[in-house]
Amino acid sequence: MSNTIALAGKGGTGKTTTAGLLIKYLKKTGKTPVLTVDADPNANLNEVLGLEVTDTLGQAREEMKGGKVPSGMTKDVFIAMRLEQAIMETGDFDLVVMGQPEGSGCYCAANTLLTNFLDRLSDNYPYVVVDNEAGMEHISRMTTKNIDVLLIVTDASRRGLQAGIRIHELTRSLNICVGRSCIILNQSKVEPSEEILKLIRDAGIEYIGSVPADDLVYEFDFEGRPMIELPEDSAVVQAAFAAFETSSGTKRHLFMIGPYSNLFIYYIRGRISSRLLFGSRFLGNWQEDDTAFLFFTETADERIDSLVAARSDLDLIDRFEMTYSDWHGGDIQPFTAGKFRVAPPWSETAGRNRDSDILLDPGLVFGAGTHPTTRDCMEAIEAVFEQGPVSATLDLGTGTGLLALEAAHLGCPRVLAVDKNYLAVRTTRDNIRLNRMGGRALAVQGCAEDFMEISADLLIANIHYDVMNALVDAPGFLQKKWFVLSGLLRSEARKIEDPLHAVGATVVARWNNEGVWHTFLGRN
Repeated sequence: MSNTIALAGKGGTGKTTTAGLLIKYLKKTGKTPVLTVDADPNANLNEVLGLEVTDTLGQAREEMKGGKVPSGMTKDVFIAMRLEQAIMETGDFDLVVMGQPEGSGCYCAANTLLTNFLDRLSDNYPYVVVDNEAGMEHISRMTTKNIDVLLIVTDASRRGLQAGIRIHELTRSLNICVGRSCIILNQSKVEPSEEILKLIRDAGIEYIGSVPADDLVYEFDFEGRPMIELPEDSAVVQAAFAAFETSSGTKRHLFMIGPYSNLFIYYIRGRISSRLLFGSRFLGNWQEDDTAFLFFTETADERIDSLVAARSDLDLIDRFEMTYSDWHGGDIQPFTAGKFRVAPPWSETAGRNRDSDILLDPGLVFGAGTHPTTRDCMEAIEAVFEQGPVSATLDLGTGTGLLALEAAHLGCPRVLAVDKNYLAVRTTRDNIRLNRMGGRALAVQGCAEDFMEISADLLIANIHYDVMNALVDAPGFLQKKWFVLSGLLRSEARKIEDPLHAVGATVVARWNNEGVWHTFLGRN
C-alpha cells in the first residue's frame, strides 16, 4: 500500500522546490524508494532533482493518439511498455514526467489509460510524491485524487493563503478522497501572525510550519544547480525538515505508512468477496471459512447494516472498535533475528541498511514477526543458506511474507509465497514491494497442499499441524532438498516425527522454545 503526497498551490510559491526538499527528506529518513511524478505540463521537477528528461508520458500519449501503436499490440500493452520506458530510475527515487499534449482534440481515453497504469505502478513504491501544476484546474479535472496528504504550498500573502484555502475547499466539494490537508508557508520573512494562523485553522487545514526566504536558494536557481543538493545545515532545509516532521504540535511523521490509529471491525457470519469495496476507508476483509472480519478506519455502521439487510446469507455477529496496537497485542517495534533487522516501515531507522534490513508492515494480518516460531524459522533458513545457494524457495502459509522475504534477501532468485487468505496475500505483496523484491518473490492465493508438486530446493511451512501432516504425506515433499517445519506444539511435534522418519527424511536441527513451540530443520 503506497502513501501518496500531492503538492498544490498557486504559481511562484516554490511548490516544486518544496517537492524536491520533501524527496530529500524521505531519502534521508530511509523512506525509499519514492515514485516522483511531475504532473505539471511545464515540467521542471527534474531540474530540482538533477535529472535530464529523455521521455515523457505525454510523448507516449501522442504516439498512441497518432496511431503509432505497433501492429498486433493493444493500446494498454503499448502504454504499459512506454510507461516503463519513461521511468527515470535512481537509487532512491524514480521520476515520471507527465508532459503535455502537443496536438489538439480530446485526450480523455489516453489519459485514462495513463492514470490506470500510474496507479498500478505506484503499488511498487511505499511513497509517491506528485508535483501538480499551479492553480486549481488539475483538481477540478480530478487528476489529483485518492491522496493521503494534500500538501498546500503558499507564501504568507493573503492572496496566496486564499488560493490555498480554495484548493482545500475544492477537494471537499468534489468529494475527492484526501486523508489530510496541510499547509506550509514558503519564502517567509517573519513567523506567521496569529491572524494568519487563525485563517488556516478556521479553514480546517493543518499548519505544519514555515520555510524562510534564503539567498542560497536563489543562488542555486541562478546557477542551475539541483535544489536537492542544498546542504542539510542550510536554514531552508532545516525548516522544511522540521515542517515535515511536525503535525498538530506533536512529533509524529507527517508522511508515513501506518500504523492505523483506530480500527472499526465488523464480525459477520457468511462469505464476502475479498475484492468487494466499501469506500476509501475500507482496509480489507479477513475471511476465515464462513466468517468474515471487515476493517475500516472509521465507523461504517450504515454500509454494513445495508449490506446485511440486502443479503439473507449474512448475519452481523458483533462490531468492535480498538486501537491498531491492541489489535496486534502491543506496539510493533523493530527486532533482530539472526543477521537481519526486521522493522515496520514507519520506524525512524527502517530501511537504512538494505542488505540487512527487512521492512515488514503486518497490516491487519496476525504475525509481526515476533512469535518464537518465526524467529526460529529465520534462524533455520539462515542455516540452510550457509550450506550453499538455494535456487527456489516455497513458503506455504506465508502470512505477512517475512520468511519468504528473508529467503529473497539471502539471495534466492525464485521465491513463491502462498497463503489461503487473500488479505495475507495482499499484505505479502505490499511487503514484497516495500523491499523491492518483485524480481525475486511472488505471492499467490491458494491451499498449501495444491502447491507441493512445485519444484523447490527449500520448503518452509510455519503452519497448522493438520495441513503440515498432509504436506509431509504429499509425493512432492521428497522432492524438496531442505525443509523447515514450524508452528508445532509439543504433542504435534512428536506426531510429525513419525511420518518424517517413515519417508526417510532427516531432521538436522530442532528448536524448542520453552517446551511449547517446536521447529524442525531437515533434508531429504
